[in-house]
Amino acid sequence: MLFGTKSKKELLTRHTVIGCLAVFLVFLFWLSRPELSFDVRVWRALGDTTFSFLFITLAISPLAKLWKPAIRLVPWRRETGTWFALLALSHAEKTCEVSFGLSAEKFEFLAEQYIRVNVPKLLYPDPKGISRIFSIASSPNDKNKISMTRKFILRILSAISYK
Repeated sequence: MLFGTKSKKELLTRHTVIGCLAVFLVFLFWLSRPELSFDVRVWRALGDTTFSFLFITLAISPLAKLWKPAIRLVPWRRETGTWFALLALSHAEKTCEVSFGLSAEKFEFLAEQYIRVNVPKLLYPDPKGISRIFSIASSPNDKNKISMTRKFILRILSAISYK
């Protein structure tokens, strides 16, 4: 009937089950990084859960071909794919990348490292202070530039004074 399900109630039940699984995975990934701040933990947990749902969605069909009992999971692909898209949008909302050229500066870092940046002069007072944490998106092998990402970076950059 509706999207290959027998009723609207079954569709709602499936989305509820997958939604609860998504919340549970976000919580587990959030718990796995106690050393990070709350915002960074949530952001990374959403990203990790997004990739988990992408993997599940893409793996269902090949798994069903290789292992016959997994054929029962095939009707659930639509729900896992829908929740993948929702998680990806929530993770990427208002995320932006900023790149800085590194002329003579020596800046070494590891993959998946983050950096705290202090902005000494703000145009407007910010109750969170002058420092923010950014994820480094560059390869450690690229010595000419560094790219950083952060949610709500547009708000931060709009507060920087260029005087």
